Amino acid sequence: MEGKSGRDLQHALRYVKWDEDWIVQCIILEGKDQPLWEAERLVDKERFVKSIERITNSATLHSLIFTRAFQLIMILPKVKHTNINELINGIQALWKNEKDIFYGVGRETSIRDLSISYNEAIRSIGYAKQHNVRMVEYAKLGIERLLYEVDKEILDMFMNDKLQQLYILDESFIETLRIFIDLNKNHKKTAEILHIHTNTLYYRLKKIEEILQIEFNNEKDWIDLVIAFRLYVASNKKED
Repeated sequence: MEGKSGRDLQHALRYVKWDEDWIVQCIILEGKDQPLWEAERLVDKERFVKSIERITNSATLHSLIFTRAFQLIMILPKVKHTNINELINGIQALWKNEKDIFYGVGRETSIRDLSISYNEAIRSIGYAKQHNVRMVEYAKLGIERLLYEVDKEILDMFMNDKLQQLYILDESFIETLRIFIDLNKNHKKTAEILHIHTNTLYYRLKKIEEILQIEFNNEKDWIDLVIAFRLYVASNKKED
């Protein structure tokens, strides 16, 4: 883990009786809008941490648990995917009425590469909170993994290059495109959800193609459009 010396890590491993050759995984817990505990109430923090320890122990997961700022960080030895889901379900069952908890899960790594899993969990928790998804596993993220590594100015430039002309149309065209993308170009379902005639849908889609100078049936055009529009949706969520 970043910030931990080799001696600190060795001490922690002896405490939890782990072997240096084990495969481990990092999970980070954060509150959605509020911290998981109040800074001035150490009792609340201790109560929360102890409850997580009990849940992991009852699931026979001999985890290493510590806190950093208002994050709770769990390091787990290699476990089955179902055990992680059971663990999170157990935490949710206990705390759902008191705390709005989000989870970021890094990939499995060796203990020596633990900082990799930690950084992936950091990215995952950021994505979870940004997109209002309760749990995000880094290994299951798609193109979002690549976008996280790209400078925001470059992403904004790409988005505007691809969509700039779309902004002059009214909101009905943007909403139409959003649903059309979400439904993977299913014309019938898009028209049904929008409560419009198929001819109206055809008109809007042709207008979008014309103004953006693209063709939805062209694979490259479609991929570029989907990526640019996802960036547009994400940037507007941040502003909200």
